[in-house]
Amino acid sequence: MLEAANGPDHLRALQALYAVAVRRQVAARQVVIHEGDVPRSLYLIDRGAATVSLSDWHGEEAVLSLLGPGDFFGEMGMFPSGDGVRSAQVQARVDSTLLEIDYARFVELSREHPVLWLELAGQLAARLRRTNRRLVGVRVLKLSERIWYVLAELAARPDAQRVDGGHCVRITRDELGMLTGCTRETAGKALAELEQDGRIRTQGRSIIVPELPAASGEGGMR
Repeated sequence: MLEAANGPDHLRALQALYAVAVRRQVAARQVVIHEGDVPRSLYLIDRGAATVSLSDWHGEEAVLSLLGPGDFFGEMGMFPSGDGVRSAQVQARVDSTLLEIDYARFVELSREHPVLWLELAGQLAARLRRTNRRLVGVRVLKLSERIWYVLAELAARPDAQRVDGGHCVRITRDELGMLTGCTRETAGKALAELEQDGRIRTQGRSIIVPELPAASGEGGMR
């Protein structure tokens, strides 16, 4: 369950949202939103994780964002722009619990709890900021540094699992490749380079990122 650590206004907003939202259980790899769907609802991740991806003109998939507990998605359909259909796919990374609320109900609820709009706007701004950094990184950073940036970003999230000496990040080579513009194999080589340099440790499918004093998370409502 989400925690409201940002004060009583957030707590009341969360309680109101939980009271009216529909709880959905989704399995790992289940697609929640398809590109081209007609948008009707907003989602909030209660437990679990999701991947936001987009297909290019050649049908190649690119990962736009990795989401975790407290993150909203599906919000773009509320704004009067675009062609009126979902612009990206959202797929559960693990078994997850989502809260679904239709747009009209969310707008009505946000009139009573304006902090919901502030939270949603803050998350959109954070995602845009991360995307801009990645776009710049593709041009100016070598691949291992781009991979490191993504890992540090995930390790700084409030929902990252703390382990001895750092945080555990679970992400596949495919996802890393799609986030940083390379192949799965090349992402694997970059991870090996980072591990050889002592900047990460790998444990099976998990990656251990050492404690980062300067890192700051950009999670959702808590």
